[in-house]
Parts: sequence; C-alpha cells; structure tokens
Amino acid sequence: MNSTPPVHLGSTDRISLGVTIPTMNRPELLRAALRSAWDQRRKPDEIYVLDNSAERDAALEEEFRHLPLRYIHRSERVGVEKAFDLALRGPETDYVCLLEDDNLFGVDHLATMEEAIRCRPAAGVFGSAAYVFRKETGPLHHPIFAACWPTTAPAAAPSWLEPGIVLATHIYSVPFAASALAINRAVLKSTELELTKIRGPQDRWRWAQLAAKTGAVYVGRATAWYRLHESNISSDITKVQWRHENREVTRRVVQLMEANGLDPVENTRQLSALITPAAREFLAGFLIRQRMLDYLTRLLPPLLDKASFAQCLPLIPSLAWRERFGKLGF
Repeated sequence: MNSTPPVHLGSTDRISLGVTIPTMNRPELLRAALRSAWDQRRKPDEIYVLDNSAERDAALEEEFRHLPLRYIHRSERVGVEKAFDLALRGPETDYVCLLEDDNLFGVDHLATMEEAIRCRPAAGVFGSAAYVFRKETGPLHHPIFAACWPTTAPAAAPSWLEPGIVLATHIYSVPFAASALAINRAVLKSTELELTKIRGPQDRWRWAQLAAKTGAVYVGRATAWYRLHESNISSDITKVQWRHENREVTRRVVQLMEANGLDPVENTRQLSALITPAAREFLAGFLIRQRMLDYLTRLLPPLLDKASFAQCLPLIPSLAWRERFGKLGF
C-alpha cells in the first residue's frame, strides 16, 4: 500500500495544531462545538471561528475568552463552500482540524490527528471515522465515511495511503468526514482549490485536490460525532442535480489522477485488492448510480468480478438502465 516508508516526526517535535469552525446563525450549536474543541486531551493551539451570521456574537467572545479563540465576523454572505475555504485558510497553525458548527469532536480527536500527522507530516489530509447521532435518540452506533478505506482494524494505527489509492477511492465515494479530519496548511497554501456548487460533491473534490501530491493518512478509529438532522440536506437540491454534480466531480478526480501521472484503472485494481468484497460493492454502487457508461466500462472491471457486478445491478432503479449496464459483459 505504501510506495515509500513513512516519515515520522519525533515525539518531542512541536506540532502546531488548530481548529477552525465555519458557522452561520446557529449560536447554540456553535457553543457546543466550541466546548468539544476545547475539551480535548490534546488542547488546540488556536480556535478560529468564521461567523457569517448577520450580527456579531459579542456574548460568545466574552463567554469563551479563556480559550485561544480568534473570532472573525463577516456579515457579507459568502456561501458555504467559500466560507469553508476561508475558514481553512484563516488559522495560523501548521495543521488545522475542521469542525462544522453542528458536529462535535470526541475528547481524543486532536490527539489522534497529531498521531496521524507524526506518521506522515507531509501528507495533505489526515482523517478518522465519525459516528452518527441524533439529538432525539442519541448515538447510532455505526461508523460512517470509513468502510471504503483499506483498513479493517477498528482501532488501527495511522496508515499512510499513497496518492493513487486516495484518489481512486475518491472516484467512488466521499471517504472523509469533514469534521473528522485535519489539513496540512502548507499543502493548502500551495493548492488553488476549485469549487463546485453542491456540498457533498464539493467535499469529495476538495479532499482529493489536497491529497493529490502527497497522499493521506487514515486512522481507523471513530473520533468525531456527526449530527444527523433535517438541515443536513437542502430541500432545493434535486436528485438529478446531485447526480449531475457527482458525475462532474468523478470526471474531475479521474482527470486529476491522469494529470499527476496516475492510472485510474491500475489504481482501482490496487484499491480493489486491499478492501473487502462488501466494500467493493459499496463503492461500485456509488459509481453505478451516476449512470456513467463511459467510466463504468473502464472502472468496474478492475473493481468487481462478474458475480459481484450482478449483485450490484439491483441498485439501479430503472429497468432500462439495468439492461444497459447488464450488457457490459465484463
């Protein structure tokens, strides 16, 4: 899986690690996020809040004055993706953990991210898994954004994934949870991120761009909490629009691989050899739902065998499309 040995930082080398929180009009959720960012076994060196609300929250600055908090209020509406970009670039630390205002860190999240950074400090992205929870019912005990990575141990040590494997995974899914990762700001500074229009595909595209040169480090432990509620999905995003944006990002990721001398087919084959049959079917289902015959003919054969492909066909809701996919015949 690793083409070169990891480059470890010494245990006494200083790592500057911050937290950034983009927010808008959710003061109570923001306060809960801030408390989780500070209640860490490894304290953050800086907490940066970019508030895009209409009014400045002066009470928050007073309430959290004991924190290394830098609160930036920007009343001019910039949009979710631009706000994320500004929030990631705002802190002055070498590495920064993103925390969406409606999610929470577990107490070991920053310690886990530091462990991942020490494994491969030049990597672009460092991530872990996250648990889903609802306010009404409490935790839903299944990790998300974790099944597709080539790791099976529930408490795995940090594992460096080379760029080809990382980008191959991004072809098929959104492998990182935004509130369960850290960014190398040196890589971010040297990367002119291209933005898309819809949140889910944008997450996939953003992390792919940052991992394209130096790969990513993944830790197979759930260290963050993802809040599931109705506002996670915008009502004005149609399924057709969502599928279109996902198709566009898939094309961009494949083109990014080719621009960096990485073969999408060969790296898909390597990824397939590292993950379980269930994970391969999960990734194939993501691609199949995009209805991209040109990519399916290239990328499904190295990911699935014929038997697994047959099991994926029922995922396609349209009989006409199932017949078209069924004629691929690999």
